Amino acid sequence: MIRTICHQTFRLGHMRGAVAVTARFAEGPKEAALRSTLQELVKNKAVACGEIWSAASQDELVASEEERLRGGDRRIDACLMIETLRAHDAEQVARRRQSQLIGYFAK
Repeated sequence: MIRTICHQTFRLGHMRGAVAVTARFAEGPKEAALRSTLQELVKNKAVACGEIWSAASQDELVASEEERLRGGDRRIDACLMIETLRAHDAEQVARRRQSQLIGYFAK
């Protein structure tokens, strides 16, 4: 199980989509690279919006009883979310960006 409370740090676009594509990062990515990626993606009319989410500090969180019973959750450091208007568009975005996102944004 991966559960993380995050803060939205950046958003582009004015709509909400029907399907979301997400990329999670175990280590903090270069935010400038993520912003550049979102700026490119929102030019596509099929992309409703894009957001960057950063994990809340562990100091801000208290583990729930449920999490303690499970033995703890894995956490992420950041997430890139792209919302599209159709499932087909989300699949295309995921395919095109998968190789770029794997390892490219790691510090």
